[in-house]
Amino acid sequence: MTPLFDFRNGPRLATSLPVALRFPDGDSPEGWGRIYDISATGVRLESRWPHKIGQAVYLTFLPRNDMRLENFRARVVRVSWEEGFYLVGLVFDESVDQAYLKDALMALINET
Repeated sequence: MTPLFDFRNGPRLATSLPVALRFPDGDSPEGWGRIYDISATGVRLESRWPHKIGQAVYLTFLPRNDMRLENFRARVVRVSWEEGFYLVGLVFDESVDQAYLKDALMALINET
């Protein structure tokens, strides 16, 4: 994993993590995707499930084997379609535990 610095919303860490998606107000109750980059404010991921701007999504992923980030609430802010996948930008909700997220980001950085 190589750090990728994109200053739209602060530094982002490039990664490739599988992620479980839950859509509380969507047509499909759950799905899967892959996180491409992550920061303290949100993620960019690819998914085969449709997303809508403003939609709430709950993310569950494992930044490493002994750490599970579960039901992190985020809101869709960007969606595009590319080569059979939705590319989705999500911003974390204010309810996300920032201390735990910071620990997860540090764990990812230390694995590079």
